[in-house]
Amino acid sequence: MHEYKGEELKEYLEKLKRTFEVVRVVDPVKSKVSYVEGLDNTPINSSCFEVWNRGGICSNCISTRGIKENRTATKIEYNEMGTYLVIATPIILNHKKYAIEMILDIADVDTIVDLNEENNKQIEGIITQLKENLLKDELTGVHNRRFINENIQIDIEHGKSKGIDSVAVIMVDIDDFKEINDLYGHLVGDRTLKRIASILNSRIRADFDWVARYGGDEFIILLKNADEAIANRVVASIQEEVNNSNLICADAEAKITLSFGIHIIETGAMSYERVLEIIDGNLNRAKSLGKNRVVIS
Repeated sequence: MHEYKGEELKEYLEKLKRTFEVVRVVDPVKSKVSYVEGLDNTPINSSCFEVWNRGGICSNCISTRGIKENRTATKIEYNEMGTYLVIATPIILNHKKYAIEMILDIADVDTIVDLNEENNKQIEGIITQLKENLLKDELTGVHNRRFINENIQIDIEHGKSKGIDSVAVIMVDIDDFKEINDLYGHLVGDRTLKRIASILNSRIRADFDWVARYGGDEFIILLKNADEAIANRVVASIQEEVNNSNLICADAEAKITLSFGIHIIETGAMSYERVLEIIDGNLNRAKSLGKNRVVIS
């Protein structure tokens, strides 16, 4: 990740402007534009997602992903004016991480021809589906690790700007999942993962909280504006459903239990990396205490 000085960055951005319609420097954590060339009506410190005429943060923020993974990332975006290639590359400026976003109207390079209203609607549908697929776990249908990487930092560290005062972050693990795979086979293991994901997803507030598969048999739930009482109530509801759900196999029933590690924080009070460390530690403690338990802090 290159570290720029002020004048050096300005010269670099001016060079980029020869190729791209819009070049801007974005702080994706705060969702703010710090510098822009090519949009006369875009003030500094405006929300970076406003260029797409949306009321909220992009679900597929490539600037967040680029900084997180320390690489250049690309995506296709659209608004009523057309369809665009967006490239984001991470930089350091004044000891802080930003992303340079470069936006190109791809109709101008013959990538998309005849952008009439009907074609625009078709393209919009395709792009929307592609975005959903990129952020969805193929097996379980809930969000995936990429979604976590692109959203958890924003929700934990800067939720207050979106009216979120606190969050409950929950790490969920299926107890003895390896034994389920070994005893009943991977098809039953897959069925178990899908069933658990469905239960978790059914116990959160749609379009507000979220569930994502963290990896293997672990999931993360993020509850917004939630205190300890709300988190405990959601987890108790999940446990009740799971404890009453035996997975029917060919010749046996597999009893499923879950362990939970939970942490409640005020938004902006702690980095998301630290929160992940805490919930992972709480989860490990829950499992060491005998599994099918909840540890909250």
